Amino acid sequence: MKKTVSIILSTLFCATGAMANTKPHIVYILADDMGHGDVQALRAECKFPTPHLNRLANEGMAFTQAYSGSAICTPTRYGIMTGRYCWRDGVGLASGYTGPEIEGVPTVAEFLRGQGYRTRMVGKWHLGGQWTGVDGAPVKERKPKPGTVDFSHGITGGPVDRGFESWFGIIASLDMPPYVYFRDRTPVAIPTKLVPAKSPFGNRAGLADPDLSPYTVLGDITTESIKVIREHNPKESLFLYMPLNAPHSPVVPSPEWQGRSKIDEHADFRMEVDHSVGRILKALEEKGILDDTLVIFTADNGSASFAVTSMLKEGGHDSSDGRRGWKATWFEGGHRVPFIVRWPEGLKGRGRKDAGMITLEDFFATVADILDQPLPAEAGDSVSFLPQLQGQSQDKSQREIIMSSLSNKLVLRHKQWKLICVGEEELVGRVEKKRESKGKAPNPNAAWHEQVSLYNLEDDVAETTNLAQQNPAIVAQIAKRAVAAILDGRTNRGPARPDSCKQPQIELLKKLSTLD
Repeated sequence: MKKTVSIILSTLFCATGAMANTKPHIVYILADDMGHGDVQALRAECKFPTPHLNRLANEGMAFTQAYSGSAICTPTRYGIMTGRYCWRDGVGLASGYTGPEIEGVPTVAEFLRGQGYRTRMVGKWHLGGQWTGVDGAPVKERKPKPGTVDFSHGITGGPVDRGFESWFGIIASLDMPPYVYFRDRTPVAIPTKLVPAKSPFGNRAGLADPDLSPYTVLGDITTESIKVIREHNPKESLFLYMPLNAPHSPVVPSPEWQGRSKIDEHADFRMEVDHSVGRILKALEEKGILDDTLVIFTADNGSASFAVTSMLKEGGHDSSDGRRGWKATWFEGGHRVPFIVRWPEGLKGRGRKDAGMITLEDFFATVADILDQPLPAEAGDSVSFLPQLQGQSQDKSQREIIMSSLSNKLVLRHKQWKLICVGEEELVGRVEKKRESKGKAPNPNAAWHEQVSLYNLEDDVAETTNLAQQNPAIVAQIAKRAVAAILDGRTNRGPARPDSCKQPQIELLKKLSTLD
């Protein structure tokens, strides 16, 4: 398969004669908390314009069943970088002071750098880094006291220690201190201003660069990314990873974009994200490499509950696209994300929509497939979607996706089915609280059908009817696949490679697998 695809791509590249380098440039734009319904090309009822994302979709293709590995920030980003499900390695939500989350496994940036790519990152990291205290010891607290961190020392274990040649951006979400830009390992300024709990940065008190304004961060990330593109030697292959701070809180559209949607600030911020995408496309075009570039736009999870409810109330806009839930829930509104690809040199057809299931972990295997290189064994949950880019249909019977929640509980997709390893009563209670929380532990002695929820997404995309009790054989089939995936250490093809995964729901899944 790889050899055939390689021949096809080589023919395409030779026919155009436009590329001095047959490896495509790659620009990966990751929005922060953006729903499937926030792009007009994906949802005609979208209540605000997204012309640049529409262009991306019309000139490329969109995956309508693309899933984030988790419904929150850090774990999803871990999957993008490593091609591994976050639940295998116990990855949770990082703070701005959390230690490195990626340890002992290769990243896609390291892989691409090994293939001759110039690897650049601009934007939000949110995968940790090791700080040093003023006493010279490693900082271990998630919320260290002011005056205890040596900011001049910078961090280790961040982007430039995980495969990127350069990084400009923020270490975590823009509502998490320290509020300061980084360049490579070091903050660009010493954060000396103590920001209160309620400020333009959000609800977390902490130290900030006195000159940093949250209203300019999205524009700064975009401008810095354009600088990377303009200064790049087009004879070398570029990988630009551009994780945005937006439209995540703090919801801070720049003054130019405030009020533009005529809905609310959440919609304004999404319009500014679209504008950023347009600026990047223009920069690639001016550089003369747009059609030689694989451009991906997606999001780390769905929109936050307060954004969904506000846009619905103020303007009738449904960010979750008719689906249940939002960020940090187990439902489709939390995990199903926009995923748009533009790549004229390697994509068959324009304006297509593909209903095959993919996950953000699949990026690693896809670029390995494009380059006709073996995928590192550690990237055991990454499956190439290059065949779908080339117009082939996915064999849905052979694909399952295993996502996880903030509390490490699993969400399983196979064919039209979705199995959530949480009972309906617990699901409803937590969603009413607007997000998943640890809450009260479920009763382990409850009947099996009270511990899981099963939905047929072909008939019930809004996940309104739990079919678990009526379909024990289907529950068993999905559970068996999940048990194998956990014990084999992988979900893609290859020999089993048991790892140190301690998935807390393995015993429940083993019990469910005997129902048939």
